[in-house]
Amino acid sequence: MFCGSCGVNLPSGALFCNRCGGPAPQEVTKASKPGVPQPGQAQPAAFPEQSAAFPVQPAAFPEQSVAFPVQPAASPVQRPNAGCSPQHPQHPQHPQNQPIPLNTELLASVPYKSNGEPALFFEDHVEFAGNTFKYCDIAVMDTRAVESTGYALIFWWGDFSGHIRFTLANGYQAKIKVYGFNFWSVGGKRSARKRWPPLFGAAYQIVAKAMAAGVLARIRNGEHVDLAGIDISRDGAVCKKLMKREPIHITRDNFGACGLDGYNVRIIDKYGNKLLATSDNAPNALLLPYVLTTLFGG
Repeated sequence: MFCGSCGVNLPSGALFCNRCGGPAPQEVTKASKPGVPQPGQAQPAAFPEQSAAFPVQPAAFPEQSVAFPVQPAASPVQRPNAGCSPQHPQHPQHPQNQPIPLNTELLASVPYKSNGEPALFFEDHVEFAGNTFKYCDIAVMDTRAVESTGYALIFWWGDFSGHIRFTLANGYQAKIKVYGFNFWSVGGKRSARKRWPPLFGAAYQIVAKAMAAGVLARIRNGEHVDLAGIDISRDGAVCKKLMKREPIHITRDNFGACGLDGYNVRIIDKYGNKLLATSDNAPNALLLPYVLTTLFGG
């Protein structure tokens, strides 16, 4: 090994030149073969062999043993015929073609049969005996309650019957019926008579009130509406169906009050005198207290 600056021969392993003091050139060693340890060098530990090689692709998900059922094809929808009369069952405005909401709040459940079956009065419809009527579709509501007794030789009998009848614009009718029969003192007459007042009250406080809202809207739009034989408009009401009497006019000037008198409706003037009384089976008579009081009261 010689000095790179002055060329003097340097002993092996020298770091600096003894003559000029320059750094001695680095001694080059032969490259070792890879994997062959050099003398004095610790041999590295070998990596453990893998027990199983990784699969090239992960295993596929197993197939479902039960396939999802295929939904049956929907039947073709029969669209209502818009060219027919509104009273025709295929007309879009026919009650049976209108969706019936069933998610409104239940206001009253009134048993009307001897087995306890109830009539359900919701906010916008009533359900009974498989029927569902929206209040806005009911054209006429009337009620009737009759109690009778009789004798035949030594036998005594009696019965009580009551009904609330709903009539749609197309003429379809359905009744909520209450009935009880007694022979001597045995039977269901007394039970039927007890079931009637709650049923009548629900019809008056729920159904009649809802129907009256629609009637008031029509009157305020300028229509004349007949309730129990009384022609009602925004300006006043006139009852012409009187025997041997002049028509009775009801206005804001003479109207006093209108309400129930038993199961009938009574109208009085501002001085407490009776103007008119309707029977319990007069069509839409139960709407009169709501309509007349709103239009002419106060």
